[in-house]
Amino acid sequence: MIDERSFEQYDLRGQADKAIYDISKFLDKPEYADHAMENLFNIALLAAIRLNEVRRSNPKLAKRFAGTRTQWPYWISPSLTGWKEYGVPPEVWEIVHNLGIGNADGAWPIKGTEDLVGRAIKSWKSGIAEIRRDPDADPVFSGHPEVHSPYGDYDHKHVLDLPNLGKDKPSCRAWAKAIFDLIFIQYSLSNQVPDSFNEEGVAIVEIEAGKSEYFDKSFIAYSLLRPSSDTFMENKIADAQTKWDESQRIAISSLNESPTNEEVRAKTEEIFKRMYDSETPEEIGDHPTDKEFRANTVAYIMGRLKTMVY
Repeated sequence: MIDERSFEQYDLRGQADKAIYDISKFLDKPEYADHAMENLFNIALLAAIRLNEVRRSNPKLAKRFAGTRTQWPYWISPSLTGWKEYGVPPEVWEIVHNLGIGNADGAWPIKGTEDLVGRAIKSWKSGIAEIRRDPDADPVFSGHPEVHSPYGDYDHKHVLDLPNLGKDKPSCRAWAKAIFDLIFIQYSLSNQVPDSFNEEGVAIVEIEAGKSEYFDKSFIAYSLLRPSSDTFMENKIADAQTKWDESQRIAISSLNESPTNEEVRAKTEEIFKRMYDSETPEEIGDHPTDKEFRANTVAYIMGRLKTMVY
């Protein structure tokens, strides 16, 4: 029988998650944003303090736990000297090196250089893996109907029902689709552009409302992932332009010696549609369709995931 105390912890975790989510919604309301930031800060600080106390009171437990993680909550205090002048403060060095953050097999899966998109993919890959490693991730709650399970339809769709990740296309595609959705869910909680976007030169895309469901859901997530479609769009427009030029050549040769611009365009469009049955360069516009955007991004994430699998 599963220890009832574990169910109590899951219930409390669910309450904490909901409280943080509800507080975060106030960040978009100017009159409440300061208080929301203060509440989130105090919650994070309290949790970090309690977690770091374990490093001192139960170092074996902390070290065993840290080895399977890629992050460790910490706070920067004015009393810490030498942050800029002499490198990393001793406390941070102790956490990163002596505690052994991420020293377990597969805890640091990414290879090569990292960028903002790479770190987002890596973060979600690690987060998914951590939940899937939880022995109680999909517990049987039939004996405790009064206890709410934190692993509902959302977690099953995005985490628990995924196949094991390998270098094969089916598993990479399934994880890439889940990570795509999770990135949009993450950034849809706020309309504040992260400082990291400015620091790393992420271009904020502008699209008229109603033209893209993904953009309307989160222009931040859309902007982060949009470069995965830029080359596709350039090639698509170039291909359409080549076909248009050929259609125009045929149109001019079929008309009289002095056709008007309107006649040439009308004949060119007629031939273009008959021969290729596709969008003209002007009809393509500046942005991919949502279907194209998702397909391009999932393919891109798949490629990055393959570099993270040993």
